[in-house]
Amino acid sequence: FMLTAIKKSFQKRAFEALRSSVSSARKRYFTPFDRIKSVVLLYRVGGEDSFSDLYPFIDRLEAKGAKVDTILVGKQKDLQLEIPNKYSVYPVGYQEVKWNGTPKNEEVLNLLQNNHDYFIDLTRLESSLSIYLATASLAKFKIGGVGIAGSPFDLTLDVSDDTDLRFFEEQMFAYLPKIV
Repeated sequence: FMLTAIKKSFQKRAFEALRSSVSSARKRYFTPFDRIKSVVLLYRVGGEDSFSDLYPFIDRLEAKGAKVDTILVGKQKDLQLEIPNKYSVYPVGYQEVKWNGTPKNEEVLNLLQNNHDYFIDLTRLESSLSIYLATASLAKFKIGGVGIAGSPFDLTLDVSDDTDLRFFEEQMFAYLPKIV
């Protein structure tokens, strides 16, 4: 029990240090929706049918002219799916995390250092991994579907957990063009 408390304390300190360094390095700026050039998506994988909603979502962003990078989070066995080569995908398993909460995947950590126009969290989870990835991103504008204390998001679309990705997509594509 005591070791768990110590570990949580270190994780909390590491997370606060991350939040502080990202907020000082991040250039927070809203790019109009019709001018986006790059987007990083965070998506939870949970079975074989997981991607039926994701591919059209990515295709729609790419049709706007954006390069889309997708970070997949999930159980290791669920991340073993074949993904078409045309998609830029980076898998991170829930167990692939260092003791302090940092993902072990250096490629993902480097990806988050890019100044993407948008970071879009499609997981709608309050998992520590999802929150860490959202916080670590230097994206200029962060969008999520979960309003949590200390949220890293600039825009939160309030959708219930049982809402499918299409509804989230409709809301996002309806609201973002209206922000000036």
